[in-house]
Amino acid sequence: MPTKRCPRCSAEMPGSAWPPKPGRPSIWCSQQCRRAAYEERRAAKNGAVSVRVEVVEKPIERIVERIRIETREVYSSPAEAAQIVLKSPRACRTVLESLAAEADSGRLNAATFAPTLRAAQRLLDSLRRARLING
Repeated sequence: MPTKRCPRCSAEMPGSAWPPKPGRPSIWCSQQCRRAAYEERRAAKNGAVSVRVEVVEKPIERIVERIRIETREVYSSPAEAAQIVLKSPRACRTVLESLAAEADSGRLNAATFAPTLRAAQRLLDSLRRARLING
């Protein structure tokens, strides 16, 4: 026995249940097809031209991925920035190496950076007392 198909979308009709349902047999595969068919009949009755939409699958040559990264600047106070740096050994190392490079190049002006130099001296004293460095 051939399978019954929906007259609108040609989909296979849902299987018949046993015992059979009372009333007329289903014509449409779904409520969506039933409603679309009604709309088409109503449009045709009013003289409108019906439009049939067909989905055409087209192979693509390549997939292009676009990645969008949105960033926003968050301004931190010096104390907040220090806490952020202290949470990362890598960030601490980067800051200390940058200060050493500035000092080696002569760009660290003693008058301008006097508080920084005092803080560096306190750091060296603390590291020696904690016996983390020699000297």
